[in-house]
Amino acid sequence: MKKSLKKKFKITAAALAFVLAVSAGAVIQKYEGDPFTIETIQIEDTVTDTSPTAEPQVLNNKININTADAELLCTLDGIGEATAQRIIDYRMENGEFGVIEDIMNISGIGEKKFEQIKGAICVE
Repeated sequence: MKKSLKKKFKITAAALAFVLAVSAGAVIQKYEGDPFTIETIQIEDTVTDTSPTAEPQVLNNKININTADAELLCTLDGIGEATAQRIIDYRMENGEFGVIEDIMNISGIGEKKFEQIKGAICVE
């Protein structure tokens, strides 16, 4: 009886190996290459309008917080990538800033940081 069980085990294992090999071949053929290679796709978080009618991002040597992209916002003292993205997200959700003081509605920008950047920003 043990020989019969061993034989059934070997047949089952061989059948399973065959199914796995066929499946792997199908995956490789479908993806035309190594199915274990992960491709990365870089997605731009912001879009900058460079057309002639685009609103200027800098006016009178001040950064327009209503039109500036993340890269330009990061040039402000104490503003990093995360805060720049929060500024852009805020604009998209709430519309333009009415006055420069409205930037203090952004998480991470309080009175102290506002004092640092107020001379370098505008909303015009």
